[in-house]
Amino acid sequence: MTGISLFEKFFREKDEFVSLELTLSRINRALKPLSLPRDTRVIHIAGTNGKGSTSLFLSHLLFRRGFNSLLFTSPHITGVEERIQYNLKPISRETFDRIFALSEDFLKKQNLSFFETLFLMTILFCEEVKPDFLILETGLGGRFDATNTDFIKGKTPVLTSMGQDHQLLLGSGISDIINEKIAIVKGNTPLFLGYNPGFVVDFIINSLPGCDVRPLFNDPAAVKIREETENLYHKPFSYNYLNAHRVAEYLLDTEFSPELFPLPPCRMEKFGRIILDGAHNPAAIISILRGLPSLPAAAVVSSTIERDLFKFCRVLSSKSVRIFLTVIPGNPRSCTEAQLRKIQNRDIYLNPEDALNAALKAVTGDILVCGSLYLCACLRNSIKIKYIYA
Repeated sequence: MTGISLFEKFFREKDEFVSLELTLSRINRALKPLSLPRDTRVIHIAGTNGKGSTSLFLSHLLFRRGFNSLLFTSPHITGVEERIQYNLKPISRETFDRIFALSEDFLKKQNLSFFETLFLMTILFCEEVKPDFLILETGLGGRFDATNTDFIKGKTPVLTSMGQDHQLLLGSGISDIINEKIAIVKGNTPLFLGYNPGFVVDFIINSLPGCDVRPLFNDPAAVKIREETENLYHKPFSYNYLNAHRVAEYLLDTEFSPELFPLPPCRMEKFGRIILDGAHNPAAIISILRGLPSLPAAAVVSSTIERDLFKFCRVLSSKSVRIFLTVIPGNPRSCTEAQLRKIQNRDIYLNPEDALNAALKAVTGDILVCGSLYLCACLRNSIKIKYIYA
């Protein structure tokens, strides 16, 4: 696939890759003349960690049983079309451009953001293909995420693991974060809750009186297959698969055995000594380190500005992991060189490939690339070429 899509061309020329004004008014107005296919069932997934793998596992499980599913996910790794997947395949460039052309008037009239436009395109495509299931992964938080539009009434809400993330936008306390994410429920029940500490589970149950909250390990359907699932996947992905599996059993009203599916790109993905994982907050990095057979010797790290890069470094340093800091090229939300310099006594590189090459020369063990899926995506293609085609 060559060149860039009409969508990307528009947003590059507009110089507006993201709008952080938290409101649903724009997307609600844009969607007002549209409608979901009557028989399409919606699954809405929010959480701090594990949304991408949970969404993809659910798509696999539904497709394996003969159902058509449309998945809206983010971010993308190799191409923006990946964010709209029909039956596990990104829609074609031709279709993507055609759907963008249909949405352009809405976009201009309502001044939609990058993310809002992609979601609108997903709904327009949904009207065409009429899938059995529409799986929506939130992009940021929940309450004001475009996917939480009033346009969607009935749905099955799913929450993954909770933790502190996007603190500048969602609040600094864990209760603030949880309240933003449980706002997707909107009276829908049951709520499927992924792996979380007990105090998080209790907080959610107390915050949603009358809702049938189903914590992962209080659910007999999950307990029954937990051991088998943990033999198929490393943690935390075994938990994410388990959550997706029980949701699929609920939706299809049938039981089936756990199955092995590929993880999404940049999730515990290894090429030689390099491990790519988009863990983008301290809790996710701790979870990934626990899931590895041995600790990496070094890490190439960057993040977007709304995250706490200092805490990432503190977690890695506590495990004696040498840190190589870098920026994310072409990303307006990337930490800047000036912000990196505030984290003292670290190796700093303005080019991610330079950071990775320096790490490879400095240590003999594994190198973890983490802190941002955008960083992993930036490095992935050159790493694949080196290790697969060398």
